[in-house]
Amino acid sequence: MPAPFRNCVSYSIRFISPVRAKVSAEEWQARIDLAVCYQRLARYNMAGLTDTHTSLSVPGSDNKHFLINPHGVLFERVTASSLVKIDWEGNPVMETPYRVNPAGFIIHSAIHMARPDAACVMHTHTTARKWMAELSDYLDRTEIALAPRA
Repeated sequence: MPAPFRNCVSYSIRFISPVRAKVSAEEWQARIDLAVCYQRLARYNMAGLTDTHTSLSVPGSDNKHFLINPHGVLFERVTASSLVKIDWEGNPVMETPYRVNPAGFIIHSAIHMARPDAACVMHTHTTARKWMAELSDYLDRTEIALAPRA
């Protein structure tokens, strides 16, 4: 396939060797659960394009490996096989045609390292949350502007 088309999802999906045969039953179930989570985020309009991330500690890895979405793949198209298995620095630990968004895992890795009991870390950037953040920022500036000078 010509190089410009190698980033296409259809090419990438065909490139993925059978992941299920390479992982434990527990990891495969975790992959299914996380893929469904991403699909639900999309269904309920919580995807936020590239701003939203959810990571999951791989069962049995002693909090050394994590699953995260492949960068550039729409959440509704994330599958158990397309999830990227990475270490705490964001480096892939299994063959994959995908990249991950490093910014998406920086905070997640810190939380996973500090809280090994938190198997899943999720943050979203929904429209409602963005409006509330903008409103609170506006209110903070307004309160500062209206504060009497000492």
